[in-house]
Amino acid sequence: MNSAPRLVLFTRDDPATSTGGVETFCTRLLELFPGSALVAYGGAAGKRRHLADEARDAWIARRELARTVAALHPAAIVANGAAAWALRSSERPLITVLHGTYGGFGRAIAPFTPRRAFVARTYGAFLEKRAARHSDAVVAVSASVAAQARDLYGVRGRLAVIENSGPASEPTRPTRAAARARLRVSGDEQLLLFVGRGESTKGFDALLELAARRPDWSLAAAGVAADRPLPANVRALGVLRPDPLRDWQAAADLIVLPTCYEGCSYALIEALAADRPIVTTATGCFPEAGRQPYGMVLAPASGPGDAAFAARLERAIAELLAAPHDFAPRGATEERFSFARFAEEWRALIDEVAVRFPAPRVAAGAGTGEPATASAAELRDGR
Repeated sequence: MNSAPRLVLFTRDDPATSTGGVETFCTRLLELFPGSALVAYGGAAGKRRHLADEARDAWIARRELARTVAALHPAAIVANGAAAWALRSSERPLITVLHGTYGGFGRAIAPFTPRRAFVARTYGAFLEKRAARHSDAVVAVSASVAAQARDLYGVRGRLAVIENSGPASEPTRPTRAAARARLRVSGDEQLLLFVGRGESTKGFDALLELAARRPDWSLAAAGVAADRPLPANVRALGVLRPDPLRDWQAAADLIVLPTCYEGCSYALIEALAADRPIVTTATGCFPEAGRQPYGMVLAPASGPGDAAFAARLERAIAELLAAPHDFAPRGATEERFSFARFAEEWRALIDEVAVRFPAPRVAAGAGTGEPATASAAELRDGR
């Protein structure tokens, strides 16, 4: 009999149909706590028509969450980001996970997209602040996100930093030669891999400028659709499944993500696990600029068209390409981003919060199809 605690995850997008950092995190927790359940609330209010629909989706999905909690009797409910904004205290501990903060994100992207930044700093930050206030514990995926939770949201209760990790079992990775042969990339081609959305806030505009300045470098962009004119040395790969992505990671000389904001990027964690050096910016779990054992970390761009940043990015990539054997990405970070460390810290947190909550009371109506615990009823009614 499996005695491991079970969780209910409350999140916007189902990892079975969506890709992204939050969805990868959900997959890791489901691997760690077998028998757990996931309630994805995206679309619960119907087709999205305006910005407020995400909050409305979470509100409406409380009934499904209540039914799932009643059926599973979990050790805890884990809600991603603003998901818990409409929930109240219940007999099951509630943990809110901040994969970043809307407040911090809004400040970081303000020079690039002011309107989006304003919405993040106001509407998004309000939802997250409310979610954190209702939680028995808050998890931040990096020390910088924890600082934002304290400074911007006033979180003063239980605040844990648990960085993300690789998968439970290391996948088989191709050699550089085998991957390049499959992808038809020549052995002497200098190949940079970008993994992220094709947006200025992720630094994709800076990479397009870099590609124009350095036609001798090739850039492959995973997560970017081929829906716009691109320089001849840029390949838009679209959203990749894990096996093709591992091929591109193995084929690349380095992974570059000159983003203006991150929490704890899975794209970079996976690059390091593939033993590929990274060139990124000082944000999230890599807050210190400078040359590192795993790659190069730069101060972020000050805004669109930052010529000084573009020059620093080019120099950093050139320095790394000139001496790739000076870096040891996997060796320098393997323990830090291991699944074993992630598992130990999450199990300890679940044990800590669960011990403060008695076993759920089973109501007389159990088995009748109605919510069977007091916590389910409280969730359903928003008490």
